[in-house]
Amino acid sequence: RDRYEYSHKRLQPYIEFGLSPHLHLNSRRNIKTEYYSDSSIYNERDAIGFNKLQFVLVLSAGINYHFFKRLTAFGQPSYRHHLSSMRINADGTKAHFYSIGFEFGVRYSFSSYFKSTKS
Repeated sequence: RDRYEYSHKRLQPYIEFGLSPHLHLNSRRNIKTEYYSDSSIYNERDAIGFNKLQFVLVLSAGINYHFFKRLTAFGQPSYRHHLSSMRINADGTKAHFYSIGFEFGVRYSFSSYFKSTKS
């Protein structure tokens, strides 16, 4: 993934995009109706036409806030779109998944982000 940062100040906007491989481990199915409720984990990887290795397009834009030279907080909305189909249904249609979310956290850098101005 690539990230383009637009300043070297304390508050730093950025955009990020790229391709990410994902490995599908299991699936969870929740069924709720007026008369019936069921939640189960099942192994969809055994289904015919299932692709357990997915390639996902990732797009996000966010803001970094540098507290100190090595400590940074970040927040970003993100969009992920599966480029490869998850499975081929019995009628020949393909299922492509997507997700929209928000990520936030704290990063610690082992090397200083800001360059020293001393010679």
